[in-house]
Amino acid sequence: MKKHNNLLKGLLTLILFSSSYFLYAQYPAVSHSSTNITYFPDPCVSSTISTVIIEDENNTELYKKLDFCSGSKATNYRTLFGTVKSPVALLGPCRSYTLKINCTTTTTYGNDVASVGVWADFNDDKDFDDPGEWLSDASWSSSVPNGENGIRPNKIRSLTFNIPAIAAPSFVIRIRSAVKGSIITQYSASGDLYFGETEDFLVEKSSFTTVNFLKPDSAFVDLPVSFINSNSSAFSHTWTVDGSKYTTTDVVHVFKNVGTYDVELSSENCKGVNSISKPIKIVSPSLPPVVDFVSYRSDYDIFETMQLIDLSSGGATYWSWMFVNPTTKDTIDGYDIAELRGGDYSVNKNPQLFTGNYFGTLPLGVWDVYLTASNSSGSSTLKKEKYITVRKPGYNMGAETL
Repeated sequence: MKKHNNLLKGLLTLILFSSSYFLYAQYPAVSHSSTNITYFPDPCVSSTISTVIIEDENNTELYKKLDFCSGSKATNYRTLFGTVKSPVALLGPCRSYTLKINCTTTTTYGNDVASVGVWADFNDDKDFDDPGEWLSDASWSSSVPNGENGIRPNKIRSLTFNIPAIAAPSFVIRIRSAVKGSIITQYSASGDLYFGETEDFLVEKSSFTTVNFLKPDSAFVDLPVSFINSNSSAFSHTWTVDGSKYTTTDVVHVFKNVGTYDVELSSENCKGVNSISKPIKIVSPSLPPVVDFVSYRSDYDIFETMQLIDLSSGGATYWSWMFVNPTTKDTIDGYDIAELRGGDYSVNKNPQLFTGNYFGTLPLGVWDVYLTASNSSGSSTLKKEKYITVRKPGYNMGAETL
């Protein structure tokens, strides 16, 4: 059985190698040679491609390769990374990407820089001769950081490139390295180079994703409603919501009247515009809110900032908070601190206030907290006894409530 398993593994390896070799065979031949066969019989010890990183416009890392010589004499020191079913990265048309590269010599006889060339076969015609396919330039000759003795350098060389709208569904990005002093030109994507290696990276171009967004089936009138864009391949968006236009990725909108509304999202990239429309039903609350709330903490040192969080359900549109000291009967409400009362969702729903010993703050003491939440059907009130304590510094021992 073990013999048969080894045979099967050998056949699978041969099939994979043959598939890669077929891809290589469609491109012009490459080779790497040594300038001193006696001391360096293997050219892939000097100026090996040791770091390759692909990042998107947001500096998000899409692909990273860290190694030294990837190839062998049998492949002319050429290596393919990625397959049609598993490309190294998915790149969007008309978007910008950054490629980061450095090299390393695995012996003690290294230079501080290497020569590197970068190409992309955007139209997948199995050469790198078309206009715009040479991504680097002459300045990349003898200028890419190169480590020695197998120690990868800390520095890198970067370039930014764009994916054409007419790029093929998948294509190869080629990186070739050579020893310091080698001159890399547009036509160095094939042929022989001194030392170094050739690495090909199969990438896929994303198509225009069907436009879509997330929303609730229904929502209450006079309350913010969130619409979340689930399409990431577009670079501009236009929303039409209740007659209002938005150009942000996501949208928050307040509907002022009940009814059924069509919400439309149009997204565009360099391949065109796609749109989708979805209905949402806006209703009035049929019952008063069910009130609940919390504070981030129950105990505060005086002069600390305090945050209250409304957890009420049922479509509250107005909030009235009140603090009552059960011992002194002192009351702090919206007359004292404006944030404690009103219909501003961004201010009154989750008010932030200061503790202190001056007007407009919550002073020392143990406080009952009340919240009255209202909507068009009525109001409800919840009281939490001795819920907040404001202490002098050094006595803040209260447990967190969130």
